[in-house]
Amino acid sequence: QAEIDGKPASIAAREPNGLVAVDVPAGHHTVGIHFGSTPLRRAADAISVLTAIGLVVWAVAVKKELKETRETKETVALTKPPSSLLSPISLISLLLLRAVYLDNFPNPFSNTPFDGATVAGVATPLSVNFDHRLALIGLDLPHATARSGDAFDFNLYWRPLDAPLDADYSISAHLIDASGGLFGQADSQHPGGLPTSRWRGDQYALDHHRLLILPGTPPGAYRLVAGVYRFDTGASLSLRDDNDIPQGTTTTLAQIVVTRPTRYPTNAELSPSVLLDGPLGPLTLVGYDLANGAQPVAAGSPLSFTLYWRAGRDVPAERLYARFELVAADGKMILSKDLPPARVDYPTTEWATGEAVRAPQTIQIPADAPAGKVRLQLSLIDEAGSFVAGPIALSKIEIVAPQRSTERPHAGHPLDVVFGGAIRLLGYDLAPEALTIGQPFKLTLYWESIAPVAQSYTVFTHLLDSDNHIRAQRDSPPLGGARPTTGWLPGEVLTDVYELKVEPDAPAGSYAIEVGLYDGASGQRLPVLDAAGQAGGDRVILANLRLDR
Repeated sequence: QAEIDGKPASIAAREPNGLVAVDVPAGHHTVGIHFGSTPLRRAADAISVLTAIGLVVWAVAVKKELKETRETKETVALTKPPSSLLSPISLISLLLLRAVYLDNFPNPFSNTPFDGATVAGVATPLSVNFDHRLALIGLDLPHATARSGDAFDFNLYWRPLDAPLDADYSISAHLIDASGGLFGQADSQHPGGLPTSRWRGDQYALDHHRLLILPGTPPGAYRLVAGVYRFDTGASLSLRDDNDIPQGTTTTLAQIVVTRPTRYPTNAELSPSVLLDGPLGPLTLVGYDLANGAQPVAAGSPLSFTLYWRAGRDVPAERLYARFELVAADGKMILSKDLPPARVDYPTTEWATGEAVRAPQTIQIPADAPAGKVRLQLSLIDEAGSFVAGPIALSKIEIVAPQRSTERPHAGHPLDVVFGGAIRLLGYDLAPEALTIGQPFKLTLYWESIAPVAQSYTVFTHLLDSDNHIRAQRDSPPLGGARPTTGWLPGEVLTDVYELKVEPDAPAGSYAIEVGLYDGASGQRLPVLDAAGQAGGDRVILANLRLDR
């Protein structure tokens, strides 16, 4: 039941998660939600009460009959029916009691011990730290094998590390292959059915997931991974190791083995956003999805899409490959990339007649690609690189090129620090220079590209206390993700600004600012190289400061 300013209001279940939705008019209002009894719960309670009464009546009757038997000295045979009925009637009664009550409603007879860190009885205990906000403490996965197109269930156990939490966080659960291609997703908006900002520090949350393996998923081994992101912004939390170093944004829960389906999905069940049904030699390209739709793609950024294939009657004895090309309006070739049509470990020689195959793909737009529209096209080639069929046009892609500068800055604190032989930190500015606990500050970094970078790196900026505890932090790809390192050209200079805030409970004392770069997927840091090209750590200390209250 819902109320707005004390008056009854209508409620509805919101798709797809069944959350209660209440329409609130503009202005200041007091909204109340009350959970009452339901017909199902009343029926279950009634069954439980009747079962309990029946057990009591039965027990009294049996006791009376046994007493009469002893008094009249009847034969032992007359006492057997009550005792013979005892086991099945008791068993049935207890099973009914458990099914309708104990397993469905809070009660003093059902309890899972929790010592503040682990939950008793969890199949796989875990200890995964997500940015000191949430900890993943367990996993229940009844089955690690499922058919393509089917669903499987699992439970995740969470606890807050810093209750009350500063925001509401959601859980991502993805099924991916070795290259990171997505083959299933089961996110939880409010894990455990309650916003994380309302979690208590002495409780844990049991978060149930049912993940559908997407139609067309080829057979093979996949990884089930989980992550945490802010519900309002979508920003992911980082995993932290024992040394508080980021280790990517997802943790691997288990390996899931996917087997062939009982029947192959139809084109309608594959449901590509663009239906082609275009023949390419022995294969048919059913259609495709573009991850970003019609959105422009920046030079140096990845272009992700999913292809949907169907094998014909005559699958070739040799492997086929897909050649992806980006062609400008004037016919100039911007990119040509040869990749397996689907998973690397699932070549076309293993495809069955009529089989539908889902194939996520990613190609990298060259950093020096000119701005303008290009055509994405696809051909089939054999192992020797000879054309088998195609090309077939997929989509028009608009490439945007950033404004670039080679002008060196006048940094207040000049530096010459090289990361991984490809990126130079020219210096930094700090505003204000004197930091105050609980107050924000701005750190400006000046980068120079000295060699092409094939990997997108994340910048970490940390304010450390004397015990190396992080008291302010901002991790982000350069320029808030607008200029990934894969889009930098040698000689280019970039100004990268980070706003941080010192924690209000940080103690007064000595502090240091550290900066570096790491692979957002693996957490691997870029090494700092000296003049001889030798690695000398994986971070640079910008400043040593003293903070006072």
